[in-house]
Amino acid sequence: MYSKVLIIDPIATNRIILKVKFSAAYYTVTQALTLAEAIAVIAKSRPNIAITADQLPDGTARKLISQMHELPMGDDIPIIAIEPYQNLDNQLPLLEAGIDVVLS
Repeated sequence: MYSKVLIIDPIATNRIILKVKFSAAYYTVTQALTLAEAIAVIAKSRPNIAITADQLPDGTARKLISQMHELPMGDDIPIIAIEPYQNLDNQLPLLEAGIDVVLS
């Protein structure tokens, strides 16, 4: 069985590039544009990992993690957050909120 990756990003180009890369490595990829879409996907078909932009149209990566913890099986999914700047003032709160890795 293939691992499932959820990509959450408001920028279509980012989602497409990540989907192509992960699909080539035989991952099953699901995409979401918003926080609400991501939560629906997680509740329906639990991914093995989530990759999210820090800023989403309807929330942030911190809000995503708090909503995931409310789901029965959403609190143990590893999350990688991508932020546009190498800003340590933003990275530390993301890690403290429960994001596993922050990439700039």
